[in-house]
Amino acid sequence: MADRPQIIAIAGDIGGGKSTVGKLLAAQLGVELISTGAIQRRIAASEGKTSLELNKSAEGDPTVDRLIDDFLVSLNGRVDAPVVESRMAWHFVKSAMKVYLFCLAEKAAARIWTEQRPDEVYSSVADALDKTIQRRASEVSRFKKSYGVTIENIRNYDIVVDTTYITPAEVTTIVRKGLLFDGRPLAWVSPRTLVPTQGIASIDQNAVAQLARAMAAGSATPVPPIKTYFVDRKFHIADGHDVVAAAFMAGITAVPATVDGVDDEMLPGGTTARLHVRGAAHPATIRDWERTNAFTYDFDVL
Repeated sequence: MADRPQIIAIAGDIGGGKSTVGKLLAAQLGVELISTGAIQRRIAASEGKTSLELNKSAEGDPTVDRLIDDFLVSLNGRVDAPVVESRMAWHFVKSAMKVYLFCLAEKAAARIWTEQRPDEVYSSVADALDKTIQRRASEVSRFKKSYGVTIENIRNYDIVVDTTYITPAEVTTIVRKGLLFDGRPLAWVSPRTLVPTQGIASIDQNAVAQLARAMAAGSATPVPPIKTYFVDRKFHIADGHDVVAAAFMAGITAVPATVDGVDDEMLPGGTTARLHVRGAAHPATIRDWERTNAFTYDFDVL
């Protein structure tokens, strides 16, 4: 990745693997890892607060945010190219490669519960899910109020990686590729989190099998990214169902995708991504997709 930007800025969902991936990237590249989350946790501990409590208090007192913001601004122009794990580095460090690590909330909560960090105490996975949702909502509200930006808007980032079902090592490999597709943000999404909007009957299974064989053999001809709509924090297949079905068959853990519509963005034809998804994703389609690909979604699909 010789042409990588000066800094890699990693943001993403709570429990998405930001700290782990940041450490791996920094070690592989031989650069410093800077974690503003660690800075914030130290501040919280010094005040006898949890991260959620500090977030809540920061909604009315911007002191902590301002300290971290000034630090991030100071990173512009650094030539030693650190990896920065931060909610807002993408906003303040203009030259950075902007990476967002996405993870389904249910899976992220299970990870957090398993880790049992000393500064974040939970009584169950359900408790972890509830508190992380609260914490995330607090962060989204705070940063929108302070800076007029939505940190969950994946349009802010150059690369989005779905970490729900892939290892930190796989995520690190993807980030190091640093790919953009025709100038559009590129997402790498697990087949298990992609929601179909097309019936199985319309997919040529012979073509799927042929494509799966090529994928499994590591074909030198790359498969073009599928097209997706990102609605209500779920990736929906807009075009490329055959590629995703082949990825299931070949055991591919992540497929490249362009994000061609987000929530209420207008699409060609006068509809929105949300309305398209609501009209195209049906329970019967979901059941057929699961049966054909021999898996079951473990989150609320519709």
